Formats: sequence, C-alpha cells, structure tokens
Amino acid sequence: MGIVVTQTGSVETGGRDAFDRLTAVVCAAFDAPHAMITVLDEDLAVFRSSVGLDETSVPRLQSVSHVLVGMGPGAVVVVEDALARPDFCQHPMVVGPPYVRFFLGATVCTPDGLPVGGG
Repeated sequence: MGIVVTQTGSVETGGRDAFDRLTAVVCAAFDAPHAMITVLDEDLAVFRSSVGLDETSVPRLQSVSHVLVGMGPGAVVVVEDALARPDFCQHPMVVGPPYVRFFLGATVCTPDGLPVGGG
C-alpha cells in the first residue's frame, strides 16, 4: 500500500472511513489538492481512497506504488517535475487529466517494517 500526494487541480474532501480521513489529512498537511491510498493487485494499482481525483485505478506497472514496493520498506519517492522524469513522463495522470507535475509517494508499512499490500 502506498500513499501518493499530488499537486494540481482543486482540493476536495469527502468520505468517512479511515482511509478517506487519512487522505484528507495528507492533503491538509501538504497543502495538496490530491491524495490517494493505493493497493496493488496483479495488474492494477487500485485507489482505495482518493481526494480530488476521478480515477479509480491505473495499470500497476505505471503506478508510483509499484515503484515504491520495488524500493522496499520505508521507501519514499519525491518527483518535482513528472514531465522531466523518464520513468513517469508517460504516466496517464501526467499526460492527461489531472496533469500531475509534482508528487510524493511513501510506502505504508506494518509496525514490523513490512510493506502493506505490496502483493
């Protein structure tokens, strides 16, 4: 499982479960209009919770969460300009709506330090 925070578009809040509250807190903490909690399955990165986005999933191999899981426990990815990064410049959320440029991603780990939902 990974949390990704992006900056573009407008801030929206909503939802009532713990994941939705967490994404809202992340948006507020980073003054970001978008946040998502992503769980990976075999083929997709599924947005378990998101703020300010219409998308519900992206192909796993194109997801920031896939990169995070590959980096191991405690991984963090900071991308200041997604268009300038060869590994993310063709991402569907970079080349299309919501036209993400900056994002921050971090792996969610258990108390034992193991990535959650890395599948």
